Amino acid sequence: MKKYQGAFIKNEREIACLREANRMVANILDAIGDIVKPGETTMRFEELARDMCADYNVKPAFLGYYGYPYATCCSVNEQVVHGFPSPRLLEEGDIVSVDMGVVFEGFVGDAARTFHVG
Repeated sequence: MKKYQGAFIKNEREIACLREANRMVANILDAIGDIVKPGETTMRFEELARDMCADYNVKPAFLGYYGYPYATCCSVNEQVVHGFPSPRLLEEGDIVSVDMGVVFEGFVGDAARTFHVG
C-alpha cells in the first residue's frame, strides 16, 4: 500500500479484496432484506448474517470490536444507529436499519441498508 498525500493508494489485489468483502456484505444484506416481514425479529437477521459469514469463511467485522457482542447492528424506527439485535417482533410499517461488515483477507467491507417492514 502506497501513501499519497495522506491517503493510502490500493493496488489491484487490495482493491479486489475490498470488492470481494463488499460483495459478501451486499449478499448478506440482500438475504436479510428477503426475510424482513412482520413477526420477524432482528435477532433472526443476526443469525442469518453469522451463518452466511461462516459459509463465506469470513469474520464479522463488528463482532468483538471493542467488546461488541453481535455481527450486525439493527435499529428499529426511532432507535439510534448501531442498535443491538433483539427478540422484538417487527410490525407492519416499521422501518429497520441493518449495518453489517466482514473482514476478508485483512480488508473490511461494510454497508448498511434500511428496510420497510410489510
